[in-house]
Amino acid sequence: MWRGYGCGFFGYGPNFIGRGGFDLFPYWYIMVGIKVVVGLIVLFAAIYVAKLLINKTYTRNISGKALEILNERYAKGEIEEQEYINKKKKILGY
Repeated sequence: MWRGYGCGFFGYGPNFIGRGGFDLFPYWYIMVGIKVVVGLIVLFAAIYVAKLLINKTYTRNISGKALEILNERYAKGEIEEQEYINKKKKILGY
């Protein structure tokens, strides 16, 4: 069956798979599909992480302003100590 060097594996052509490599044709689609799926997973993961970082920064800014207002109201005597403590815990997420 072996016809010598350069004639292919088992005499089927330049590829050891057979018939010039056409047996790899469906596997090519599978590999491209896997690469597309992995690429989409990486893309969505990057978007998810970016959204988390943006939301944390935005929430931190909002809670910082809320604490400033709460501190001002407590300093002016508009609210009592227990109410101040409860609202501060709620703002900070305790």
